[in-house]
This record gives sequence, structure tokens and C-alpha cells, in this order.
Amino acid sequence: MRIINEQITLHVNGEEITLSEEELIAILEEHFNKAKSEQQEPKPQQEPCRPIHGPEEGVPFEVNPNGINLSNFQEERKDPAQEKMRKTILKALDEVEKNPDKYSNTFWTLQPEKTWVSKTVGKLVELAKEKGDHNADWVEWAMELAQRITNGEAWEDVCNKPDTANWYRLIEWKNGHYRLVGGSRKLGDYNPASVVYYDCWCSNSRVSYTVPLVVLYNK
Repeated sequence: MRIINEQITLHVNGEEITLSEEELIAILEEHFNKAKSEQQEPKPQQEPCRPIHGPEEGVPFEVNPNGINLSNFQEERKDPAQEKMRKTILKALDEVEKNPDKYSNTFWTLQPEKTWVSKTVGKLVELAKEKGDHNADWVEWAMELAQRITNGEAWEDVCNKPDTANWYRLIEWKNGHYRLVGGSRKLGDYNPASVVYYDCWCSNSRVSYTVPLVVLYNK
């Protein structure tokens, strides 16, 4: 840098530039005013991350068997509860492939609001037909769990943490009898959503703290 007769000569990007004192002051003022303005400008707010929710009481939950991310279920899980659910989902996916007319279409599951004390299994199955198409079987229930994982819910939320549902859900099991799944906050049962209870129920069995898991083909 050279200063001669109130002119300043600078080397910028390999070039020699000569500026008067007034020109240099004007350039510096513009630079600092721009930097100050950028500091004062509000930064665009990032949209807050929306929590991923599973099924909610009274709200249809969309399940697309053809859109399930299969890569989520290829590797063995170290956690026993997660591995048990993974195997059930894989068996259910086999059923979807074998019976595409029955299982491959998009459907919705619904946990209806409970307004009764107890009902027989047969009455719950009838209620499912009134609320939607039918009571879910084990394949449709497993697809609901697979959809939750595909949507981005953590395995721990589905298989290890307490279920968020108020009531057990009734599903048709492989042998044609019915079983209860999930937990019931109203009963104080904080089992995870992936739990299947061993008791099998027939149509005249009376159950409490339970709603049908309804399948709908149109919301």
C-alpha cells in the first residue's frame, strides 16, 4: 500500500487500484452499513419440527401396505420385543403378497371412542362393521405397526414405551379367535402398542377396557 498526495494505492485481487481518501471512506462506510444492516435483519425462522404421532382415538390412521419401507424390517433387532414385532410384520407382509386383493389396498384403522362399560367380542365385531368395514385381523394390525415405523416413529415408541391408547384393541388372530393388543391407560396398563395378549376370546366372551380396531376403506 502506498499513500501519495492523499491518494491510496492498493493491490486487490492482483490489480493495483488507486483511491482518494474520500473514495476509500465511502467504500468503507458502505461496507460497514451493509454488515450492520445484515446483523439487524431478523433471520427467517425455521419451521418447528412436528412430532410424529401414531394412531389417536377417534382419528382414522392411514395404512398403505404397498408403501411400507421394507428396508426397516430386514435386519434383526437386538431388543427382544422389537425383534418379535419385526418377525410378525414380515409374516404379515407375506400374507399381503399372497392375498393382494384382500390386503394390498390402502386402508385406515380407527380406535373408536368408548362409550360403554363392557361388550361381548361379538358385539365389538358388530360395532366395527357399523363404524367401518370390519374388525382388523392380525395382518392389518401388523401393517398399522409397520406404517408407524415407516412414518418415522422410533422402534422404542412402538415396542418398548407405554402405549398412548386409552383402551386395548380387539383383533382377529390367526386361528379365527380374537386377542387383545396394546395397552390401556384407563386401566393403568402401560404395556407398549406391540404387545399381543395370549388369551384367546370367542364371540360370546365379555371384555372390558377394549374397543374394536376398525378397518375403513374410506375415511
